[in-house]
Amino acid sequence: MAVALVTPAAAVTPVTPVGIESCDAFFEAYAQCAASPGVPEAVRPNIRQGIDNLRESFREAVTRNEAVRTTIAHQCARAHETVRKSMVEAFKCDFPGLPPASQAILQAAPPAVAAR
Repeated sequence: MAVALVTPAAAVTPVTPVGIESCDAFFEAYAQCAASPGVPEAVRPNIRQGIDNLRESFREAVTRNEAVRTTIAHQCARAHETVRKSMVEAFKCDFPGLPPASQAILQAAPPAVAAR
C-alpha cells in the first residue's frame, strides 16, 4: 500500500502580525496562497522570505515612527490587491480579497507621508 505525503497549508510557518489590520490580512492571505498546491515547492521559500522581509520592514517603520501607521495601512491594502492579482494569475491560488476595513482604506485618499 502506497501512502502519499501531502504537506497541508496549515504546516506553513504562520506570519507574525504587524499589528495593522490591513497588513495582517495581506500577509495572512499571501501565506495562504504561497502554501497552495498551485505554487511550486521550489518557489515557496522565496515567497516566504519576501513575506518575512516586507512584514519586518513595515513593523520596523511603525516602531521607529508611529505616525506612519496610516500610510503603512494604505500601502498594505494596495499591496494586497496588486500581489493578489499577480499570484492568482501566476499560480491560480486561493488568495482572499481585501476585508471590508481594508477596502475602506483604499476608498480614502492616500495619506500624506509622515515626517520622521
